[in-house]
Amino acid sequence: MTTDGTTAINMNAANGYAAPAISDLDGDGLLDLLVGNANGTVYRYEQAQSATTPIIMPASLTTAAPLPVVLTSFTGQKSVAGNVLRWVTTSETTSDYFKVERSADGQDFGIIGHLAAAGTTTATHNYQFGDAATPVGTSYSLFLLRLAIENALFLSY
Repeated sequence: MTTDGTTAINMNAANGYAAPAISDLDGDGLLDLLVGNANGTVYRYEQAQSATTPIIMPASLTTAAPLPVVLTSFTGQKSVAGNVLRWVTTSETTSDYFKVERSADGQDFGIIGHLAAAGTTTATHNYQFGDAATPVGTSYSLFLLRLAIENALFLSY
């Protein structure tokens, strides 16, 4: 991947960086790329031209305080019994529970379950959630993971 057709973005240099997230953040119909690091900086790359001739332009966002959870992985696997979601945290602060949501179109998400979180800890925690139902008429599902912290705020992953 390149930022301007010549400057490479090395997606393999993940030491200290979270997995990239790709989404249309600004609603312009073009994809945006977010990559966060351990010091709280989130690097944002925005697709600046059209979907057929994309150029990814760098932008930068900075968070003022560290997030209350360090999420090191979030994966999904389709099985005969449905979908299995797994995620790993290596630190949590005042986490209450995870809310799992599903969508067939990436726009409308519905809650499909809750899973208790670890509270405040620096230990590694492995979570797993099973979803036996795939929406009728779809061949895939999109999932959203939200963390509720003790003061009732939600963080989405």
